[in-house]
Amino acid sequence: MPEVPISIPSVVLTGRYIRPDGTPLTGTLTFEPPAHLTIPDADIITAGAATVELDSTGAFSVSLIATDNAATQPSDWAYTVVERLQHADGRTFHIKLPASTPVVDLADIAPTNPDGGDYVVVAGPPGAPGSKIYAGAGAPSNTLGIDGDYYVDTTVGAVQFFGPKASGAWPTTGVALGGGAGGVTSVNTKTGAVTLSAADVGALPADGTVATGNLFLVGAAGTYRGFNFQSGANKRWVFQVDNAAESGADAGSNFDLSAWTDAGAWKSTVLAGKRNTGDLAVGANQFTAGAKLTVNGPTALRNASATPVAPDAGVTLFAQGDVLKQRKPNGSTSVIGGEPGIYVPSNWGSFWRAKRDTAGTGRATIAVVGGSASQGFYASNPITKSWPGVIRTALQAQYGDGGSGFMTSSLSSTILSSGDAAALAAWQSAGAIIGQTGTWLQGGSKFGPGINYLYTDTTGGTLTFKARGTTVKLYTVVGSGTRPNMKYSIDGAATQTVAQPSGTAAIQVTTVTGLSAAEHTIVITCDTTSTGNYLSVVGVEGLNATGVVVNNLALAGASSASYANNLQSALNSTWNGGVDYPADLVIFTAGPNDATANTTGDAWAANVAKFLKAVRDTSTATGTTDVMIMLPHLGVHDVTNFKYQDYALRGRALAEVYGAAFVNMWALGRNSWEYWRTLGYWGTSAGTGAAGTDAVHMSDAGFQFMANQILPLLTS
Repeated sequence: MPEVPISIPSVVLTGRYIRPDGTPLTGTLTFEPPAHLTIPDADIITAGAATVELDSTGAFSVSLIATDNAATQPSDWAYTVVERLQHADGRTFHIKLPASTPVVDLADIAPTNPDGGDYVVVAGPPGAPGSKIYAGAGAPSNTLGIDGDYYVDTTVGAVQFFGPKASGAWPTTGVALGGGAGGVTSVNTKTGAVTLSAADVGALPADGTVATGNLFLVGAAGTYRGFNFQSGANKRWVFQVDNAAESGADAGSNFDLSAWTDAGAWKSTVLAGKRNTGDLAVGANQFTAGAKLTVNGPTALRNASATPVAPDAGVTLFAQGDVLKQRKPNGSTSVIGGEPGIYVPSNWGSFWRAKRDTAGTGRATIAVVGGSASQGFYASNPITKSWPGVIRTALQAQYGDGGSGFMTSSLSSTILSSGDAAALAAWQSAGAIIGQTGTWLQGGSKFGPGINYLYTDTTGGTLTFKARGTTVKLYTVVGSGTRPNMKYSIDGAATQTVAQPSGTAAIQVTTVTGLSAAEHTIVITCDTTSTGNYLSVVGVEGLNATGVVVNNLALAGASSASYANNLQSALNSTWNGGVDYPADLVIFTAGPNDATANTTGDAWAANVAKFLKAVRDTSTATGTTDVMIMLPHLGVHDVTNFKYQDYALRGRALAEVYGAAFVNMWALGRNSWEYWRTLGYWGTSAGTGAAGTDAVHMSDAGFQFMANQILPLLTS
């Protein structure tokens, strides 16, 4: 850009022309002064016009002679501005550029209303001579000056101010201005040859400063107020409040940080903020409705060196190992978009979430069905350390304690003593096994919640359960012959007797309310009976009125066929998340035992579909239960039949058909028993929860890993 000689006062004029859609205009601007300007002090005569071309952004910057230089002849004049724009109408108008404003934008001084005509500077008639101030020692003579003038008597020690002169005469006395023994004796308490610093007069020094307190930048509403960071005369950054009108409801005066080009033209908004909503936008002054932060363009997250701490609410997004992850308040971390082996359809879990989010005033229920990998073999405690137990603890901590849920009769010495004696002993010490006296046998039918019951014809035989909640429910099988009465006592209270009717086989539920929310001891006793007349006990449930309940209805040895009878009269799947014992979310996990039994993929899928029929569409069921299909890690449970991949394929297809989530722990474990062994995820039949080399059952760490994959889906 050409520069006006430094001896001549000048002004830098900038501006920018764009179309309504932001496209830069092209063309030129011509600035015409009077025909000739004479500047004697600079020994210069100027003539002609200055023409500047709009750059690629529609901007221009030009240095022009100031229009109010007293040493210029003429000394007060105006430029004629001629716009010559391509594909747009130009204008002709006039502007003045006083030297007191060294940098000005054309948009601030150009005419704004095309219908109002050009803005023309018109010189008026000469005005009356202005007043003058004279000075001298002694009183003024009436021959000095004219009416309206003023005079300062500079006599040392008697400085006076006279005026105004009127009717050809000065006032006889003046106004004393002080001065003591003569002149100013101090400035800002400084005497002698006084030099004032910026701090002396409350100004900011040109070379910067360190200050305390607040810096106020005050301006009228609807005007720009900001700081310019410049290189010479050209802006580089502008940090400002915009000129949006303050129309009420905290609107207007919005924040803006913008970048400028080398030529000092506006380039882009880097950061913008709305005062009324507190919303922020990055990369442009464009906001997305309902979003606190809008990023206009790609967003990058650098890899975190360590997993962040769990947030107190919401989620923390971060990148780690070039993978986008989320961290939740419960401490779980999951991959955004899902790990390989996890499929979640859009809006999955809507029924579960609705109940979960209102668990403060109602109850939200999950039912888990499957085999030993879900029942908790070989956790240190199958009730609390199995993966259903881990998610129960986490969900109840976050959404409320709905009670201990269902405790199945399969956690008993009757079932475990023959094959898992070590685990039985460990779990008895942990308080996870029901107590029993007398002879109890395992029923041959897959009846009731947990598809298991124990029966006895021993008078006085007992089963002892633990349950937590203000309500306790006792589940028995009745019908199919003569039954003895059931007796029960809670926390040592008086024994109650409940008849067990004969007739068609059914599940009878005995409900006891009005208890405390603490854990209770329930002793069930077989009343007087005779050989072949059996008391059959399915299990006991503890409930609170509000909170989350997780019912672990899995049974060691169960396959998909174990839950595949969807007739209500069969007392099977309808009592395991179906219409007779419903849940808001059902998690189906049977599979490993199918693989060892060489069950085909189609047969497995048909069994799952029969189970889901009971859950979604039997009797009064209207499909308001969410479903998750989870395949446990197969480990080396089957190395002969190779059917498990067929279950994975069909499980994913079933998820599509039923709108279900699908979690493939086998895929999450890289389909490798050895990989999980190195992580300590396989357990030991000692039932201690420690790492071991079991073929398919997990350690406490393995169950925790499984829960960590499922919990984010349940809390999202």
